[in-house]
Amino acid sequence: MSESPSDKIADQIIIMHEVAHARGAKSLVITIPEIFCERTNCPGVKERRQIINKHLRMYAAAAGSKVYLSDLALKLSLHQLSLEDRKSFWEPSGVHLKAKGYDKMAEIIFKDLMESIESPIL
Repeated sequence: MSESPSDKIADQIIIMHEVAHARGAKSLVITIPEIFCERTNCPGVKERRQIINKHLRMYAAAAGSKVYLSDLALKLSLHQLSLEDRKSFWEPSGVHLKAKGYDKMAEIIFKDLMESIESPIL
């Protein structure tokens, strides 16, 4: 059975992390957040994104102290944002964030990274 395009994308992202690890670096895995069209007119996008994110989460969990995880798909989820935040964070196209949305993304990633760095390794 051949891999799906989503599996291949996830594999390529993981390879990039492994290259960094081979040189002694740690890395930050960031999941892919939902975009507006997933709910209306982008068939297959949601499923592909979910498959990729599943692979990324599993990789982060298995990689131990080499990898930190920032789950943007969970923490910048459209259905968890208020209508006001959706309008202020996302461009009308629903594909790209506005400046305030990128600020929120940076805040989430920074918080996750700092929590990971400061927490004791088990």
